Amino acid sequence: MKKITKILIVLLLILGCSEPHYNTITPKGDNIREEILPPFKVEVEQGIKSSYVLVEWDKVLDVESYSVYRSEDPNGVFIVIAQDIKNYYTSKYHDFVTEPGKIYYYKIKSYSSKYGYSDFSMTASGFRSGIANDSFEDDNASNNAKNIDVENGIEQLHSIYPSKDTDWVKFSSSSNSFYKIEIIRDQLAKSDFNYLYCDFYDNNLKPIFFDYIYFNNEMPDKNYKIIYTDNTSDYYLNFYYGFSTYITGNYKIKVAKITTPPPATKSLVATKNLCNFIKLSWQKNEIAEKYYIYKSNTTTGEYKLINVLREYSSEVNYPYTFKQVAYDNDVSCDTKYYYKIKAWNKYGFSDFSDYTEGTILKLDKDIYENNDSTTDAKTLLIEETQYHNIYPKNDIDWIKFSGTNNTRYNIELNPNSYNINTLDFFLYLYDNNDRLITKGIATVNNLSITNWLCENSSDYYLKAGANLTEKYEIKIYTK
Repeated sequence: MKKITKILIVLLLILGCSEPHYNTITPKGDNIREEILPPFKVEVEQGIKSSYVLVEWDKVLDVESYSVYRSEDPNGVFIVIAQDIKNYYTSKYHDFVTEPGKIYYYKIKSYSSKYGYSDFSMTASGFRSGIANDSFEDDNASNNAKNIDVENGIEQLHSIYPSKDTDWVKFSSSSNSFYKIEIIRDQLAKSDFNYLYCDFYDNNLKPIFFDYIYFNNEMPDKNYKIIYTDNTSDYYLNFYYGFSTYITGNYKIKVAKITTPPPATKSLVATKNLCNFIKLSWQKNEIAEKYYIYKSNTTTGEYKLINVLREYSSEVNYPYTFKQVAYDNDVSCDTKYYYKIKAWNKYGFSDFSDYTEGTILKLDKDIYENNDSTTDAKTLLIEETQYHNIYPKNDIDWIKFSGTNNTRYNIELNPNSYNINTLDFFLYLYDNNDRLITKGIATVNNLSITNWLCENSSDYYLKAGANLTEKYEIKIYTK
């Protein structure tokens, strides 16, 4: 028994005096291992992005940075492509300098200033999605634009590669026709761009519009634009991503002629706060050439085609309009009107839109009447706002205020309806002896007398009116 005890004591003494083991820590906390480890796990994306290859690895303790090596042959020479990737910052690398669809092989080395570089990690391979050059290159200029089959709606596969690549497409169009330009992102090779610029030119390369087609949550992989051609001729489309140094990807183009009537128009709205007409507006119908307005006195009654004003300042009524707005001036107070709309192109009429309800404001004499002469003018205090009605049509309002010598004033007349043409209003400033001093200048929203210098302390008069019925506000304030 004593012999066994002596043997155990000797073994414990030997173990206690042996060299420290690998990766152990001294009492002072210093790492005294004699080598540095490479990352154990390296992963490379397999065609996830079209602009780069993503390389990721597990972080290694007690290292300062990493270097990434790459080769096109798993048994070939690996060349360093990135150095000094800080361990505290990241453990991934985006390799943009790659060709779409080509397989690359990667290895990682760890680095410590105390121990130097580790051995290579295990090899991992991956690739970026897409194709390098499509079958329509070189189509980077209008004189090399490639024809697309419109009659059969054949798709063309294109690539934005390299970055800042641009693709020109040409198609033959009929006159007065609508075409659907459809952009489809390649499902097998996801593209990194979320939109494409789409510029449209006529046969003389005169720009018709500059626009873009956007991919969103509702249409993540497909979207379109409707274009209209006036003449039987060739037209050009130019597609490009923009000015990114890296973004690339595949997409398909499809151009098809539209040979159906428009769908029903959406979002028809009629006003209820105007005095002289009801304004109608609606969402643009992408394949409509004209719009026809129908009116009824009940929601379920007969809707009859009406003539409308195309502009609120116009005096001519038309049976249709081209824009997404129209004005019905054949209206009266205390009556509700109901409207529907039909869109039209050369293939026929759409169905009716949903109905909308419109009314006009009822006007009467305001609280300042009678104020139709200077003797009946009502007083307006400085910094005060008064609200008046032009009623009946061609009504005139006289307003009096007290001006102070050597003081500058601004005077503003603001119609209630932003649709009203301010040229229909007038505003004149007179002195106490009925002499005209100046008149209001019409802007988009109001009539104004700006920065007027009062030279004598006295009463002054404003003459306001319009050749229609309308509400307005008027105010005077010091400059």
